[in-house]
Amino acid sequence: MAGVPQVNAAFDSSAEQAPALTPADHARMLRERVERDSRDGDAWLGLIEDAAARADLDALRKTYEEFFVIFPNAARQWQDYASVELSHSEFANVESIFTRCLRTTPSTDLWQFYLSYTRRVNPLPPSAGQKAANEAESEREKVRKVIEGAYEFALRFIGQSRDSGEVWRDYINLLKERETSNQWQAGQKMDDIRRAYQRAVAVPLAIVEQIWREYDAYENGLNRITAKKFLADRSPAYMTARSVFREMRTLTDGLYRPQLPRVPCWATPPSLEAVVSPLTVVRDRHNIELWKKYLRWEESNPSQLEDVQALQARVLLAYRKSVMHMRFYPELWYMASIYLQKCDREEEAVTWLRNGMEACAGSSLLSFAFVEQAERHSQTQGCNEIFDQLLNWIHTEIEKLNEQLEAKIKTIDEEAEREKAEVAARKRDEGAADAIEGEEREELRKMEERREERRSGERERIRPKIEEMKEYASLVWIKHMHFARRSEGQKPSRTIFARARKSKYCTWQIFEANALMEYHTNKDVTVATKVFELALKTYGSDEAFVVRYLDFLLAINDDNNARALFERTVGNFTPDRARPIWDRWSQYEYSFGDSASIAKVEERLSQVYPEENATKRLMNRNTYMDLDIVGPRDLGVRRLAGSAGGGASAAERATIASRELAQEMEGTSVIGAPTGPRADALHSIAEEPMMKRPRLNSTTPPPSTHYRGGVSGAPLGPRGPQYLELPDGVMYLLDALPNASFFDGPLFPAESIIDSLLNANVPAATDFFAKQRNGPMQNAGGRGGRRGGPGRGGRRF
Repeated sequence: MAGVPQVNAAFDSSAEQAPALTPADHARMLRERVERDSRDGDAWLGLIEDAAARADLDALRKTYEEFFVIFPNAARQWQDYASVELSHSEFANVESIFTRCLRTTPSTDLWQFYLSYTRRVNPLPPSAGQKAANEAESEREKVRKVIEGAYEFALRFIGQSRDSGEVWRDYINLLKERETSNQWQAGQKMDDIRRAYQRAVAVPLAIVEQIWREYDAYENGLNRITAKKFLADRSPAYMTARSVFREMRTLTDGLYRPQLPRVPCWATPPSLEAVVSPLTVVRDRHNIELWKKYLRWEESNPSQLEDVQALQARVLLAYRKSVMHMRFYPELWYMASIYLQKCDREEEAVTWLRNGMEACAGSSLLSFAFVEQAERHSQTQGCNEIFDQLLNWIHTEIEKLNEQLEAKIKTIDEEAEREKAEVAARKRDEGAADAIEGEEREELRKMEERREERRSGERERIRPKIEEMKEYASLVWIKHMHFARRSEGQKPSRTIFARARKSKYCTWQIFEANALMEYHTNKDVTVATKVFELALKTYGSDEAFVVRYLDFLLAINDDNNARALFERTVGNFTPDRARPIWDRWSQYEYSFGDSASIAKVEERLSQVYPEENATKRLMNRNTYMDLDIVGPRDLGVRRLAGSAGGGASAAERATIASRELAQEMEGTSVIGAPTGPRADALHSIAEEPMMKRPRLNSTTPPPSTHYRGGVSGAPLGPRGPQYLELPDGVMYLLDALPNASFFDGPLFPAESIIDSLLNANVPAATDFFAKQRNGPMQNAGGRGGRRGGPGRGGRRF
């Protein structure tokens, strides 16, 4: 316990040394956050709060203006901004704010604030005498018309919103307060009130039943006989609105409506180093899926509106609400543009895409959609700039990642220099010799090893992100080349390729895309081969590129050059990395070589991979694409998709595989999918494009795959994964385990667990597992149906 006071004293001294943050320091930190991530809503709110606390009106205005560049539909902040200006009697500024935000921000609260402001600055004058009341254009009537016009204006934009019931009631009450001086005005007033009621009860409002009761009382108060007719005429519309609202409530009550829009975890720029957990992905996917479900429901016209314009206005109101809360989800902007295209409103569709690209910086979805839209209508003038903007965003992210890596390594190096200086200073203080003793030298060596491990760790952490972004950039270059060829011709496409080659972030895929384009569009084998050879000089150390080059040469039946390429490259790789090259070449020899060449390949394979048994090589020699009989019939090796195997023909298997892929893309349930509270969240994961092919680079051993040649020189995907049939006990355990994506705890050493299981004395329970499989397991609902899996219990988002 003697060391405890020393530790406490150390903490106390460190606390005393750390000064408290001043308001200026706090504001500076917030400013640094928004400079690092302009979509950091919490930091922006902190800056607004700081400016308001300092009572600096100019600074507050500047902060608000900067804020609305990023969050132009932040209804609460627009209302606060208008309140600030109103508190200083800056009525011109208030009206300017309303002009900027009302049409694009479908917030009922914001519109009600606007209506309150309108009534405040346009107070009704007191009722005048009989002479003034008979004047057609009295001052009171003018003011009333202004207020009524404001309500009509508001209802035109938010009248279809489920929360606009109070606005409808205020408008109707305003009409009821209208003064009349003759029978004609009284009749007009009655018609306006009836018309407003009839419009309101046809909208699925939250208080539609209350408004209907008020309408019923109003009609019966006028004339009980005519009331029956009017109420009977509007009753079907009211009943539809009431039932639609009840259905709508189940879809909208759980919608995600944050105070400010947040960036989905998968769209966070890699330079921000955001931590993405499986639960975060599930949450964000769940949020967007709820909005998509609601939007599709609105498009289906549940209210059975016959007026096409009214239906489109209602659907677009729903889309505006969605991007008000989910601004940084590109999918919503794209869905809105697709809907507008279906409605033949092409210009508005383009506007939505442009606004979406502005909101979702770096969105390839919206950029590619914009280019396709422009190309369909032969309006491609600005498409090159779209590609350049997307490339600039990606390159900027790569540069930020490189800067982060350099900064991390520099910090480690500075720590090393500081430690060396401290050691030298201590030796001087102690009067010791400058020479480094053996133990001290060993300690310094260990410290340097630890620092080198830290450097390597930082490189391993950041460089995969850089490689991924380089691949993204390559895809943009490739799509730019394809677009230029379609819209302008081959020469502009070659110009794009020349630019891409000079980029320091160029990858081999750009060369391959250009070579294949030369081959397929110009039928020029020579140029295509030269492009591949040019790429081989730079990317010859990448086995993935070598396989693609082999594919091309074999596809054009240039077996001599293909053999030469194989021989001069396969020896440059380790056996693990060379496996895809061996697989590709051996498949060619198995299919088109003679017995001598096959025997030669087999002999070389046995030398390079001595641990591989002859049975497996025999099976590989006697397969074709996905056709295999040796594995399932003689070795008990079955394909993963058992439903597509068995006695089905190749055509049937291809059909089943296509159907399963379509179901995955649509997020529909597959056989054995979990049911229960978390099923929707799991289906959302199925739509998430998180899975990615393994990158074949110098650090990752490639998987063993089988390729074939084709007209385009593109390899066929690898044959389906093969698995041994598992025992009943193992299958029961796998069925009981929850989905792996829901585990975010510590990782256990697999080797130790396997050793413990192998050494354990576990009695056989074959009959028990057989009964379980034939009994309750049939209705288990797939994996994860037990013990906290997604099929039962758990948190609902």
